Amino acid sequence: MLLNRQFDPHNFKIVRRITITPLDAFGYSLNDSLRQPRTFLEKSGNALHIRTARSRIRQVLLFRPGQPLLPQALAESERLLRQTDEILDARVLVNEKTATRDSVDILVYTTDIFSFTGGYELRGGPGQAIVMAGDQNFLGLGHQLSNRYQYGRDLPQTWGYEANYRVPFRNFVYAEGHYYNEFESHSGGVSVRRDFYSPSTRWAGALNLDAFNLHIVLPRDPPPCRGSYPTTACVLIPARICGWAGPFACAPTTWAMKTPGGSFWRAACSTKTTRPTRPPRPRFRLAAPTTAPAPWCWAR
Repeated sequence: MLLNRQFDPHNFKIVRRITITPLDAFGYSLNDSLRQPRTFLEKSGNALHIRTARSRIRQVLLFRPGQPLLPQALAESERLLRQTDEILDARVLVNEKTATRDSVDILVYTTDIFSFTGGYELRGGPGQAIVMAGDQNFLGLGHQLSNRYQYGRDLPQTWGYEANYRVPFRNFVYAEGHYYNEFESHSGGVSVRRDFYSPSTRWAGALNLDAFNLHIVLPRDPPPCRGSYPTTACVLIPARICGWAGPFACAPTTWAMKTPGGSFWRAACSTKTTRPTRPPRPRFRLAAPTTAPAPWCWAR
């Protein structure tokens, strides 16, 4: 690991003052202090852009005014600033003109990233698309906001929405909230985390709280085909035959069987006595599915 020894003579000196200079996203360069926005696009982009707040930059620095300057604190702060999503480049320097034997002034320069994001994706036609919009540096505070909206789908819920919002705090603590709304699927939650951001970090952790609302539909097996018998059910054999009852008609009788899918189908036996000298012939018809506590056939 290569260490930056440029500012080692200032180790453990008291930090007297910190001067932070954030620059816009277009037309500036930390390698050329004379570089300025010149074109119409650069000036227009900077007019829409919101500079990163000094309070956000101060959150990333590993030193504070009135405290000793620890070894490698300047180089680590510069690296951490470059790793953020809202800053493109950074320089953290000691003001040699004002440095004394026991105290120093720190200069911090940063250039921003144009933070607005967006997209539009067609899905088969103008009536079906996905719209995305977000901001990686909302109001210049380092907050991250993202939205995703889909419409025109061939579902009972024709639209879907997803959103995320992340907020940075001091000591490299991040809080995030998310929301998800799709057909038969809703979820949301919050999380708080702290990463191992530096080799000198002693602790890290995370806490997540999520809520899910899912509608899961299990597939059902269809009834057996005509002319075939179910493998896990009994056959429609009446336990009581509708027989001849003299001049009176036989009372309706109901049978039931269990299909392989677990549902019960019932068949009603209805008879008509047309000739008292001949037994009536039962006729069967399938009715709506019903539930039953036992898997065998019976009559009632």
